[in-house]
Amino acid sequence: AGGSNDGGSAGAGGAGSSWIVGGWLSTEDAYTGYLTVVDDISSSGSIELGRAVEFEGDIVWKATEDGVVFVGQEGKSTIERWVVTADGDLEKDGEVSFQNFGVTDTLGGGRNVIQLVDADTAYYFDKENLQVITFDPESMTTGEAFSLGGLEEEGARVGLNFIHRDGDRFIVTARYWSDDENEYSLPLTRAAFV
Repeated sequence: AGGSNDGGSAGAGGAGSSWIVGGWLSTEDAYTGYLTVVDDISSSGSIELGRAVEFEGDIVWKATEDGVVFVGQEGKSTIERWVVTADGDLEKDGEVSFQNFGVTDTLGGGRNVIQLVDADTAYYFDKENLQVITFDPESMTTGEAFSLGGLEEEGARVGLNFIHRDGDRFIVTARYWSDDENEYSLPLTRAAFV
């Protein structure tokens, strides 16, 4: 199984493949995120609604080729790990909290803030506190955090864009808005290389 909401690889395809797909629904009051596993992503494919996992609030996710998906959620300081079972359902398999790092929301503005480095290292790009938090995607434990404070600009609000992976590097750019009642975009862009 594979799939991702960040433009990443979505599985090998072909006979016997499955895909993790998801999205969100919204009303005037709230978002509801969902993930499910499907065998057919063509226009004739369908989703079994009873097998979909629903999340309170908006979500971001990062899936692996072997059927593991990491989910960040609006209003939560955690990232959850879900796995595809032998029956093709999603089952929660772990969780890591970033509350001790000041994180209150792992939605990350809908960006691809969950990045897998290797089997035992992943990064969470925390736009809320301008830091990168390392965690072990296998044991679901936190590591260290390092600052992206160089992206700050006095008198401006900063927003992180999508993270681009270039080999062993991650590149994140930032955009800026005035921090006054007029709220206009500033002619400034910065980048951090991790």
